Amino acid sequence: MYNNYLKKSIAVNIYSRMTISAVIVCLLLLGDMLFAQERKYSLDECIAIGIKNNNDVIIQQQKVEETRYKYYQQYAAYLPQIDATVLYKKYHQLPLTQKELAGVQKIGERPPFDDYLAGIMLNQIVFSGSKLYQIKVFKLAYEYEMKKLDVMRRNIMLHIAKAFYEQVRSNYAVTIQTELHNKLQEQQIITELLYRGGKLTRIDLLKIQTQLAASVDLLENLKNLAYSKALMLGQTLGINEPVYAVLQLNPPNENYFDTSYCKTLPDKHPELEIERLLKEKSNMEKDQAYSLLMPTVYFNANYYREESRFFPENPNWYIGLVATMPLFH
Repeated sequence: MYNNYLKKSIAVNIYSRMTISAVIVCLLLLGDMLFAQERKYSLDECIAIGIKNNNDVIIQQQKVEETRYKYYQQYAAYLPQIDATVLYKKYHQLPLTQKELAGVQKIGERPPFDDYLAGIMLNQIVFSGSKLYQIKVFKLAYEYEMKKLDVMRRNIMLHIAKAFYEQVRSNYAVTIQTELHNKLQEQQIITELLYRGGKLTRIDLLKIQTQLAASVDLLENLKNLAYSKALMLGQTLGINEPVYAVLQLNPPNENYFDTSYCKTLPDKHPELEIERLLKEKSNMEKDQAYSLLMPTVYFNANYYREESRFFPENPNWYIGLVATMPLFH
């Protein structure tokens, strides 16, 4: 009777342990299914999302557009300016002449007078030192902001790549640990069968059960680490949710690192180019200040008609050059 009771208790114990193991396996499989159903993003997709959501890049893009149109505005000063003029004046009486104002000629009665004027004027800068250097200054400012945008994008791409590969590494750790856990489960089943057949002792069964429990804890910790890395990647992309990376690494091409690029790095380094453009911009601003002492030459032409009725006749025109030279400013 005691032997029957002992056999029943052993059977119940084994059945309960098998039930617990089955529940653990189901939970792990459910966790793996949820982990696998997450949206996976490639590195190119992450870079595109991160640059699109970065406020600093958006602000710098607006600065680039602002400096570009300021450069166009200065460049437009050298384009010809054509104006059409229509003028109407009604005088209560004709204006006094210079002789009448001086008292040389008697002031007579001045009849009312309507003055109509219509004409076209052309104005073209031939040379202006200040305008020329203003164009150069704003062109350098435009190139400077463009280079800043390029460097900003490079830095953002570097931060995104770091967060991406950290998430990839954590995902690989989860995958490897899942495979090890599955092998431990197979070993547990084999150990339980050998234990029932009397080939192994209770201690061997407890060892594999302990290893399986430790594997469960380690797998959960790795999944939590992968989730935290996914949150960090999402924050880097400007998203308030976890972002998981694709488990795919493309091997680099042969000789992908060109050593000749190192020789030209001091001349082509983006940060050095920014400082060089900033220095050139400062020198141009200094030259622009001196250019205010340079002469300015304009070409202008005018064709107009003027008379005392609505469709004026009496056509007239003039052309000329205007040169100004500052003596003291």
